[in-house]
Amino acid sequence: MNKYQLIAISILIYLSGSIWAQQNEGKLALYPADQKLEKAIYKATKKHALFSYNIANITTPGFEPVLYPEDQEELNQIIPNNSELRKKVLLEHMSASMAKNRNLQASYLTLYKKRFDTYRQIATMGKR
Repeated sequence: MNKYQLIAISILIYLSGSIWAQQNEGKLALYPADQKLEKAIYKATKKHALFSYNIANITTPGFEPVLYPEDQEELNQIIPNNSELRKKVLLEHMSASMAKNRNLQASYLTLYKKRFDTYRQIATMGKR
């Protein structure tokens, strides 16, 4: 499976899970761990889109990147805001951050899938 298929699957899982959660709000108590995991998947998906946006537009004249506060702080520690090399460092930082985020997102999705496989196994009394 390539990275684009993984991204598409993660977005579909998130969207279907969110729609289901909204429709069944208050009807079925989800474990807090499931809710935290779902939020983490959502944030990782948003960060991935944001990194992609920044990388795609880095060469646009006058472009100012959109960054999460933690990414902005990390970037400011690496290089000053008024440096000539900031765009090059930003591109490298976004690429590295995107790779780390991809691994984190894949881990979250694996955990999410395993949790629902366990729920399905419980619901079907061990039958596959």
